Amino acid sequence: MKYLKTFELNKNLPESDDYVIMKSYFYNDDYYNYVNNSIGQVMWFVNKKSTILVRYDNIPNDLLHMFNKTFYRRKLEYYIVFQISNIKEFSKNKADLEAYLDAKKYNL
Repeated sequence: MKYLKTFELNKNLPESDDYVIMKSYFYNDDYYNYVNNSIGQVMWFVNKKSTILVRYDNIPNDLLHMFNKTFYRRKLEYYIVFQISNIKEFSKNKADLEAYLDAKKYNL
């Protein structure tokens, strides 16, 4: 039965290449606003799916030094390491998360 419960808990996790909106509590206000109001993409999982690497595009130049960088799929990518518990929303479709951000932006 424990195995079944574990499976039930883990079935609602994003997969690699899914889109996510994360919640962040670090650094300064600009970093906080960028991460909490931007859509990232899951690169891969670490530590048996308890930690994820999330890549971001269109990062403002003044925030680039706060991100880790690596070559992923032959391209320089900027990412942040997060715990699974920091996921606000996730979806396979980026449009779903854009609608969520728009609703949040306009208090709908």
